[in-house]
Amino acid sequence: MRPGVSNGSNSPRKKAINLNRLFVIIPAIGLGTKVDVDNNRVFIDVDGVSVIERTLNAFKVFGEELSKAGTTLRAVIVTDEAYVYKINGICRYKKYTFVQSVVSGGQTRMESVWKGIEAMSELPFPPTDDDVVFIHDGNRCLIDEETLERCIEGALQHEIVAAAVSANKTISQSQAKPESTTVEVQEKPVEEPVEEVVDEDVWSAVRGMGNAEQ
Repeated sequence: MRPGVSNGSNSPRKKAINLNRLFVIIPAIGLGTKVDVDNNRVFIDVDGVSVIERTLNAFKVFGEELSKAGTTLRAVIVTDEAYVYKINGICRYKKYTFVQSVVSGGQTRMESVWKGIEAMSELPFPPTDDDVVFIHDGNRCLIDEETLERCIEGALQHEIVAAAVSANKTISQSQAKPESTTVEVQEKPVEEPVEEVVDEDVWSAVRGMGNAEQ
C-alpha cells in the first residue's frame, strides 16, 4: 500500500490511496447567459483569476499531492471550438502539464463528454480498468481536495460515484389552491445526500476507451 497523501507535517495521516493513475475529463463549454456575459463562462474573472484557471489550479494542487503517493494525474479539456487555442495557451503559460489534450466538444453536454472520452482513448497510454476516470465540470471551480479524495476512495470501492453536497435542512414546497391566491407551504426534512451512484452503462462506455498498459 502506498503512503497516504499528507496535507502537512502536523496534520493527521490521511487514508492511503492505492491508485496508479487518475484521469480527468473537464468539459469547459457554455455561454454565460445565466450570469449575463457574452463569452464562455469559464473565462469569467473571479478576483483576478478566471474560472477555468481556478478549476485547473485545484487539480494541479491535488495532482501534486497525489504524486507523493505515486499517483499520476492526466486530464483532457473539452471546450468550444473557438476557444481550443485560448485554453491551450493558458495551459502552456500556467504550466498545467497534467493537461494532455484540449479538444472541441459537441452540441450537448453528453456529446462533449463523449468527445472527451474519445480524446482520452487516443492518448499514448489511455485509461485501463485499473485506473480512475473523473468527469468534472470546468465551471465548478470551488472543488476541494477532500471531495476529490472521497470520490477516488468511492470509485475504488464502487467503480461509479457522484459527488453530492447537503442541502438546507428543509425544502419548502408551495402550491396555489384552486380559485384562490393563498399559497400552501409545506416543509419536508431533507434526506441525507447520496454520495455513491452506480451506473454500469456509463462504466461500460468508459471501459471501452482502451486497454493499453502504462
